[in-house]
Amino acid sequence: MSIKNIAGPRGRSKAALIAAALVAGAMTSVTPAAAADEPAPLTPQTYIAWLRLQNSAESNEVARQFRLLPATDQQKFLGYLVDEKVAKAGEDIRADTDPDPEARSLVNGDVTFEVETGATGPTDRGSAGDWRCYYDFKQKIFGITVTKLKLEQWYRSSSTKVTKVYNAAASKRNYNPGVSISNEPEEQWISAAGNALAYVTWHGDITASGLTVQVDKRQHIRCDETGGRYQYMKNI
Repeated sequence: MSIKNIAGPRGRSKAALIAAALVAGAMTSVTPAAAADEPAPLTPQTYIAWLRLQNSAESNEVARQFRLLPATDQQKFLGYLVDEKVAKAGEDIRADTDPDPEARSLVNGDVTFEVETGATGPTDRGSAGDWRCYYDFKQKIFGITVTKLKLEQWYRSSSTKVTKVYNAAASKRNYNPGVSISNEPEEQWISAAGNALAYVTWHGDITASGLTVQVDKRQHIRCDETGGRYQYMKNI
């Protein structure tokens, strides 16, 4: 997980070391009464300090919103960060019009999932031209965006079908020190039906109670000469 710092290479190295120490202390340090391999839980103070070290407007906003939570909700929030069930939830959420509201929330609404899709292309939808379509997947805890996974693709179409694919790109925002997120190279192609298809496989490693659990998800998007057509997020 990268640490952004504008102070130069030496400053970045120092920030990275501090961040590593904070997270290691929060996730793996023990008290004398604890077992040798029993990690201490992340605390509100160490979480806020970790967010500050990310040195971005988004991380600062997450810290601000987190500080406003009641103490009991702050503790729940930190528990949800490393909850395997929470990480595996939100599967197969396709669009904001998903008819199943339960697929969008967890733990009495403490954890919610949001999807945003869109496309830009020729002003005249019936003409040939270049397109961009995207699919954003957000996980929120008490209304605070903790994770955002984005897949977008660029392609060209005629008035009836996709004729060329240019590029697909996956990006993430992760404000959860208990989860490391990486992805495999994106894949993109034209289907037999003349649609632009793209997908990316995400790997999430959750570290809690001295154990690491891997949760993999596949994010998929299908677009055509009218823009976005279909998308999903699935556990694999």
